[in-house]
Amino acid sequence: MFEIDRTFSQRNAETGLMEWFFNAREGVYGPFSSKERSSKALEDFIKFNHKNFDDGGRGSNGNAKLSLVSIGNAMNAIKLDDIKRKRGLSSSF
Repeated sequence: MFEIDRTFSQRNAETGLMEWFFNAREGVYGPFSSKERSSKALEDFIKFNHKNFDDGGRGSNGNAKLSLVSIGNAMNAIKLDDIKRKRGLSSSF
């Protein structure tokens, strides 16, 4: 198999600066100022979910128990990129 890098960058059309993001099942998170910060936020995201026993339903055998938990201080730097989310919802093929 091959390994996929879940971090990526794109240029902000308004500022001209490169911004970094990471992909997760829950959506696209960012922007971050560097690949290192994006990678660190992804690591924190994975650790947070692991600590809260959230495997995204992968190990539940259909018996997933969903709950809402505060994401706390570890996730303060992570926010959903609303532009990408809206673009994904409104795009047509």
